[in-house]
Amino acid sequence: MRVVSGRHRAMMIVGAVALAVGALDPLEGSLILLPACILVALAARWAGSRYERLSNVGLAVFFVGFVAMWAITAIGGVGGSTGRSAWWALPAVLVVPGWLLVVAGAVQALRETKGRRAGVSGRSAH
Repeated sequence: MRVVSGRHRAMMIVGAVALAVGALDPLEGSLILLPACILVALAARWAGSRYERLSNVGLAVFFVGFVAMWAITAIGGVGGSTGRSAWWALPAVLVVPGWLLVVAGAVQALRETKGRRAGVSGRSAH
């Protein structure tokens, strides 16, 4: 079991807070969410969390949705006079499950690393 420095936990906490703030506005907030997802995935990796894969899969799924969302925005959106059906927006929906996976990975990694901080032993002083 690796010892986790305060830096790794701080990265996870900052990433988790940024995930919450960025979720307030999915399109413009995605510019906050993508770096937050990357930060959480890196922190989970460097901390040696067993939830690293969950964060990495969430990052990959989020990234696909992120690219789709911005590509759809760049071509003028869907529906109305664009001539594109709403089905064109379906890949952008991947932002939501990606975000949920990263949040779950961050929460689980924070819970897992709570007792593994540097300088904290698992034994009581009794």
